[in-house]
Amino acid sequence: MTGASVTGDRRKRIRWFHWSKVNEAVRRGVKAAGKDEGLTLIELLAVVVILGVIAAIAVPVVSSSITESKVNSTISTMGTLQSAIEHYNFDNGKYPDNLHQLTTSTQASNGATLGPYLQTVPVSDGWGNHILYAQVNNGTGYVLVSGDGKALTETPVTGGNNQLQYAGTPATPATSLIVAAGGTEGTNNIGQQPAVWSSSASNTNLNSTIVSDLQSATGSSGSALLFKEDQ
Repeated sequence: MTGASVTGDRRKRIRWFHWSKVNEAVRRGVKAAGKDEGLTLIELLAVVVILGVIAAIAVPVVSSSITESKVNSTISTMGTLQSAIEHYNFDNGKYPDNLHQLTTSTQASNGATLGPYLQTVPVSDGWGNHILYAQVNNGTGYVLVSGDGKALTETPVTGGNNQLQYAGTPATPATSLIVAAGGTEGTNNIGQQPAVWSSSASNTNLNSTIVSDLQSATGSSGSALLFKEDQ
């Protein structure tokens, strides 16, 4: 046997030895990895706790963001309504008896067509509940209200007044509303951009006459204001 063939055989044996060691190391690694695939009970409990903490933080934040979005949507809708109502008042010299009148047109003395000022009624807030409308002093003013997340209704009370309530069984007095208003009530200007009213807050950012009206409308004695849901 020549020196060259001996050298070649030796190289083959070295390569075989090398790859056998590599394969053995790989097999050991796979076995080791297989042993570590599962999580211990403590590790699983830790994961559950972490997920619970994340949910506790995320859910209120998401819920608050959704509520804020619906409030803003309601405020925007009320702003659009106010524009239509003020346009109606400019053309007709009084505020409408109900929102349905905004969808109709009339003929002016000069032959011009007045309206319509709104395409459809009723108008819904950010939660899909109807925005209610009340005319003040036979057309000198108006008030718009949303239940701030709840449907509203009115219930007759003693003395011919009405109490503004959350719809349900049983119905309960409204404690939080989104309100907008315009025009006058007696000698008082009741102009009010859409804003949130709460029975438990000072409401210093709101028109004082409107605050008084809502306190009466949601109180046990009720109010003479008649809020309507136009169908």
